[in-house]
Amino acid sequence: MNRFLQSQGFCEKLLTFHNGHEALDFFNENMWKVDELPDVIFLDINMPVLDGWQFLDQFSSMGLLREFRLYVVSSSIDPADRHKASSYPVVSGYLTKPIRPEHLQSIMTDF
Repeated sequence: MNRFLQSQGFCEKLLTFHNGHEALDFFNENMWKVDELPDVIFLDINMPVLDGWQFLDQFSSMGLLREFRLYVVSSSIDPADRHKASSYPVVSGYLTKPIRPEHLQSIMTDF
């Protein structure tokens, strides 16, 4: 995902976290630093330490001051996962792997 986003010129700055706990730590530490927060978040459901659902449960209640788009990214085509993702108000969409250039174009159009 990292290489794909860079190859597509999707963003100027890319933050990567190896697990949901690292990501939550970042958001907790930087929640008041609006310029440090991303515009778009790609969240994999299957992460170590804290999976995507656990991350969403905690992230949803943080009350960040900046608007963003959060997309759940998964290889799962299970409608239950798609439905569960849509039940979180912070989720802007659900993308099935592999991510394609047209997915990114659609996200850029939203901005």
